[in-house]
Amino acid sequence: MSDKVKHSIFNDSGVLEKLTGRGGEALDELWGMSWVKSVIGDTSDLLETADGLGGEMRHRSQVIVIVASDTVSAMIGGAISAIGHRLTDTEIFFAGGSLSSEDYSLLVDKVTGRDFSLMAIAIQEETLEQRAAFTCVRKLLQDRYGADGMIKRTILVGNDEYFGQEISRSGGKVLTLPEDAEDCYAAGTMAVLLPMAAAGIDVAAYLEGFKEMLADTCWDADGVQYGLYLSDCGRREDVIVWQKKLLAFGRWVCSLHDGVGIDAKAVYMPVQKKALRRDAYGMSFVVEVEDSDTMLPAFPGCNAEGSMSLLLREEAEAFFVDGESEKPGTLLTIEKLNAEAFGRLAAYVQISLGITKFNLDN
Repeated sequence: MSDKVKHSIFNDSGVLEKLTGRGGEALDELWGMSWVKSVIGDTSDLLETADGLGGEMRHRSQVIVIVASDTVSAMIGGAISAIGHRLTDTEIFFAGGSLSSEDYSLLVDKVTGRDFSLMAIAIQEETLEQRAAFTCVRKLLQDRYGADGMIKRTILVGNDEYFGQEISRSGGKVLTLPEDAEDCYAAGTMAVLLPMAAAGIDVAAYLEGFKEMLADTCWDADGVQYGLYLSDCGRREDVIVWQKKLLAFGRWVCSLHDGVGIDAKAVYMPVQKKALRRDAYGMSFVVEVEDSDTMLPAFPGCNAEGSMSLLLREEAEAFFVDGESEKPGTLLTIEKLNAEAFGRLAAYVQISLGITKFNLDN
């Protein structure tokens, strides 16, 4: 594994041996799921579809409205914030999380006078909020572009009933997903690849990193520990990020873990240090080499080089080491954040979730 993972847990070898065995059972189940099997082999058709349709939508749209579940929206938003925020002028706007008229006024304002399209993602049953947003955007599209234009500017990813019935009745492109697809396992599927491609992200590099993590030998050793801890030793977690561009990603991690009964909260360090909970497991993510660095003259507490990036890494490491005596945790250091590294990161989180979920259910 090219990313560095440190754990401050499982000092009892007997406990570790028991949990590692359970981790193996969880992995056996995970490796049989469609979201794993569909990306292990040849993914050229998957990538060609994502790049082709995503590129078409991006080039014809100044705004792409995405209607999806909170979890899927959080994953897409996390990817865009981390690695896609400067790649395209096309704006990605998320809808379907509210019934507030104020939010719908914002949606209308966002697309007024701008070319826009709709990407609806329905892996599991749509909520009332998602159906309302879908209906609203389709009406706005038809009013602006007519029936044919609405059809050309609508893509549905998923299998669920209402969106599918509406697309069948009035038109639009549909990309189906495997029957066992779930929101929490969407990171390697078309439900995430298509909007990432529409946002200008290199999905081939992302998927390469995702596959690399699936095949990593760390899962034969200590890779399972993070997921096992959450299921066996506690139900509270602080998801700690040290760069602002990882904050949306941290919220995706929280959304996944909230869904299986973990009380998870994203904390942006060191600004939100007071929000940390002493009894919560600390999962820290930090990027080692940032896109740019700031060099400063000497000041109390600085490092010898005067590098802000180095100072941040030192603070993250010191926090992790100092916290070992108070509460367990994991520190994952990403060498440099790009599409491939983000793919590894997404797969690590998703596999760890599967391990947690398996152990909570068994």
